[in-house]
Amino acid sequence: DQDGQRLVANYYKRGYLEARVLDTRVQAYPSLDAIAVTLQVIEGPVYELAGISLVGEAPEGADLAALRGQIAIKDGDVCDLVSIQQQGDALLEPLRALGHPFARFEQSVEVAPAPSGNVAHRAVRLTLKFVRGPKPTVRGVLVSGNKGTQERVIRRDIEVVAGKAYDHAAVKLTERQLLGTGFFQAVQARAVPTDDPNVVDVEVTVTEQQTWLFSVAPAFDTSAGGEGVILVGIIADRNLCGTGLFTSAFARMSGRKQTFDVTLSEPRLLDSHVALTGEAHRREISYRGFRTRSEAGVGVRTTVPLGLGFFAGGGVGGEYGGVVLYNDSDDGFVGPPLVLNGPSELG
Repeated sequence: DQDGQRLVANYYKRGYLEARVLDTRVQAYPSLDAIAVTLQVIEGPVYELAGISLVGEAPEGADLAALRGQIAIKDGDVCDLVSIQQQGDALLEPLRALGHPFARFEQSVEVAPAPSGNVAHRAVRLTLKFVRGPKPTVRGVLVSGNKGTQERVIRRDIEVVAGKAYDHAAVKLTERQLLGTGFFQAVQARAVPTDDPNVVDVEVTVTEQQTWLFSVAPAFDTSAGGEGVILVGIIADRNLCGTGLFTSAFARMSGRKQTFDVTLSEPRLLDSHVALTGEAHRREISYRGFRTRSEAGVGVRTTVPLGLGFFAGGGVGGEYGGVVLYNDSDDGFVGPPLVLNGPSELG
């Protein structure tokens, strides 16, 4: 059935407005290991567009001629009904922005002579009547489609307010903000009618996507005094267990460097846009004659949005470690001596 609908839509795009699927036949092969599906289609004649008239409850102050110009199918073109409907739907956005979520066109069709004069063609004149519909109040906001993300994480980016008039701008802002989290592949917010035409629910439907990353990548440094074989590994998730927390663990291992970092960040502290991040690390880097070693390091920082893309931030951190000479090393490693130019004392 879905394939049949797609077939007919494909014919409509090319002006075959009488196209329809007559029947569908399914035949099994003699071997019974496959089937053949045949859809019998009648296309009918090509229709041209004789004209489009816009009438009805158009947006206040709207220039109907200018609105007609926003539909790319011109008079005399093949009547691409699918594109006309899609482009016509955009003309309803001003009414939706005014609080009419169910604004629509009532379409009527009149047969007319083909503008091209082609006797094999037919033509139609369309009348699109604006119907505003009610300006409802929002009864409630529903969330659906989330498989792992907690509902509270979704709701903190929903701008629609229950008990207030339907706000189309808030609906679109909700979609943009939820997509901006990176948690979802698609987001759709829409008004859902209720038994009362003056009351609607707003349903927010999300389609989740993978938010975690795991990678192990070997490398080789051939430069003089380089690290040689390097092994880098990272595991991260920007939506840890559906809580909206970002976490990552990073490790780098080579003959000269061993670093381990773990980060946990709450990008929406107390449902605000203030971010709070904590991190811990251990690092050891070898040089000629000595090495630096951080047995443990921790840090906490916060970031506050200032608007217009600017942020202010600050943090504190601590380290426990220092410089270790090879001959003082507790692991028995003996490396080249430390050569000092000047006094022989090492303070």
